[in-house]
Amino acid sequence: MKISEKTQNIVAEVTKEGTKLGDLRKVAKDIKKDHQLAQGLWSTGKFFPMMLAILIFDPKCLDAGIVDSLLQDIDKQKGEERLQLTDWLMANQLMKDKKLTVLLPAWQNSSSPLKRRIFWYHQGRLRWMGQTPPDNTADLMDAMLVYSGSGLTPMVSEELMGKYMRGTKPEYDLSQKEADEIRSLLFSTIDKTEQDYYNRVFRTYTERRTQMGFLLASVEDGIAFNNYHEGCTWA
Repeated sequence: MKISEKTQNIVAEVTKEGTKLGDLRKVAKDIKKDHQLAQGLWSTGKFFPMMLAILIFDPKCLDAGIVDSLLQDIDKQKGEERLQLTDWLMANQLMKDKKLTVLLPAWQNSSSPLKRRIFWYHQGRLRWMGQTPPDNTADLMDAMLVYSGSGLTPMVSEELMGKYMRGTKPEYDLSQKEADEIRSLLFSTIDKTEQDYYNRVFRTYTERRTQMGFLLASVEDGIAFNNYHEGCTWA
């Protein structure tokens, strides 16, 4: 696709060294919605122009077919950028337009890992926002299956997991030592999982279906389901 001089100038601006996501929002605020310009930016296949395009796409011009095409383009990107583009599209387009949001429930068992990722995040958000009655009885341990599902040793000890797995209940007062351990794990496990993901530690994943009927077919599904489950737990 041949892009206009205006598009070329914007691409040059947003691909400068040191550009941050906040800078893109400032540019988008000045542009507002410009679907044609967004298409030009998107066609470059470059990360920051594509992120800007998502902000200025006119949702009135988006439909199921176009969203599918966008996700196919995103799937061609590198790991970290691929996930950031997916989450950015979800937050700035799919979650803000009712005709697009209604597409998401059908993505639960999609063959596309990106669609399944969006489905899980959407489910978590619904419960976090109180829009869907949370079911907090299901699959606490599924939130820990990112590592075990990949054949790796979980970062949480079996002893600690055993105290909070399905079917357990409080039986004693928590000690300060245990509280400190849990508090530490809340953050250290997130950082370690992110590091291991980008270092491609998760090379395989054993497909399984949760008690709630959700299919986990990849490590991305496991991570997304974890976020969904946390939404249920904290709702």
